[in-house]
Amino acid sequence: MAYYFKSNAFDAAVGASVIGVAGLIVVPLLYGWFYGNGRGLGALFNGIRLVRLRDGGRIGLGKAGWAMLIRTLGFVIIALGVLNGDTTVGSGVRTHLDIRETERLRAAGFVRKP
Repeated sequence: MAYYFKSNAFDAAVGASVIGVAGLIVVPLLYGWFYGNGRGLGALFNGIRLVRLRDGGRIGLGKAGWAMLIRTLGFVIIALGVLNGDTTVGSGVRTHLDIRETERLRAAGFVRKP
């Protein structure tokens, strides 16, 4: 937001959008790398460490960064879907139809009521 409001560029919105999208990718990766040592900020303050169940070892930088990135982007995708009005339940406006089965029902005498 600071770039958008302080920039003198003609397309400040484009630059701000690029910074925002890059931030959605870079910041979770960097924060996830804290977990590579098993010590995120919350764990550091509480004196705990995240470890693998099978051997008690550290989870590693690659997996930690990737996991945080997926969690963050997954939340953004779900939030955008909710704000867009997407639901898993049908809206009652559209549905699908099996053409062969519908023809079979009509041939058997079942017709749609008006």
